[in-house]
Amino acid sequence: MKLVLDNVIKIKTDEPSVKRLKAMGYVEADAIQTQPDAKPDAIEDEPDITPDLSLIEYADLKALATKMGLEFAGNIKKVDLIDLIKASE
Repeated sequence: MKLVLDNVIKIKTDEPSVKRLKAMGYVEADAIQTQPDAKPDAIEDEPDITPDLSLIEYADLKALATKMGLEFAGNIKKVDLIDLIKASE
């Protein structure tokens, strides 16, 4: 399955990886192409979609927290990292 987020394309065949990427905001590439009525210039209200952080792998969570500018110990537990990310949103 081809999944897209901004200008990043990932191809995954196993269901756990697909679910994890969708939780991170990736969408199926076919879903994007099948929306001919969508106007790129139009501003639409998007629903607040909060990904299930527990589905995201530990290394990806650490990368996300670093990208967000959060400081944490290198040996932080996954559950604590999730709490830290949620608290900063």
